[in-house]
Amino acid sequence: MPSFSLPVLNIECVTYVEQRGRVKTHCLVMSMALISLTLGLILSIIVTFKGGNMVTFFDVEAVARTDIPDECLPKFKAPANIKDPDKIKARQKEFYIKSKQGLAKDPWTAKIVCLQMLTPEGTWYGSVGSDEVGMLEMFWERVQDSSVHVGGFNIIGYDLPLIYIRSILHKVKPSRKFILNRYNSDVLDVMYKLCSNDLSKAKKLDYYCNMFHLGKKSGQGEEVAKLFKEGKLVEIESYCRVDVQLTKDLSLLTQTFF
Repeated sequence: MPSFSLPVLNIECVTYVEQRGRVKTHCLVMSMALISLTLGLILSIIVTFKGGNMVTFFDVEAVARTDIPDECLPKFKAPANIKDPDKIKARQKEFYIKSKQGLAKDPWTAKIVCLQMLTPEGTWYGSVGSDEVGMLEMFWERVQDSSVHVGGFNIIGYDLPLIYIRSILHKVKPSRKFILNRYNSDVLDVMYKLCSNDLSKAKKLDYYCNMFHLGKKSGQGEEVAKLFKEGKLVEIESYCRVDVQLTKDLSLLTQTFF
């Protein structure tokens, strides 16, 4: 948040007594006006930050890691009430399909294939593909200034933990430390804001955007793995940028209410 100083005014208090005996103090009126102006300025700055005008919004797209130790992979256990080998095999196949989809949703079992950032000035920075180290280095370079605030949708619960975990594994040194809780003033998580930090009431980005008629997402996160496998990197980048823009629009729209 930008710093500012209050103006110092040397006001000579001039009082006089009217014919009816009432005393009017000019400096009191001027002081009250100055206080009102100052409070308005402070409120404007706070609302501007919370709404996203001074925030760099970002989003990441990820796929499941292929180097997960066997000990960390989910294990299938056949239901006790199913005895038919064919049914057990079918359940097992379904379990591993769902498990693989779930791996990309867990910061510990995912890897980044796309990272897009939108600055307050409207400039895009990003990368898509297999150069995960390059994406991490770009992110830490863009946020190294402590005056840079970051914003996104569920970045406290997913995006930032994922960036930290992948940075550790790739030995990429972070340029600063973000406290991953709702009290960190450097992080604007729109999802946390809209659910008033009660995650049991949180909705998906698509839900909020449809409710406020902001537009629709251009795809779903579950499609990223297939697009990445097919080499459709432009589609992944476009999908990621749409999410970033929708998140910023949602934040600006709701800034005075949440």
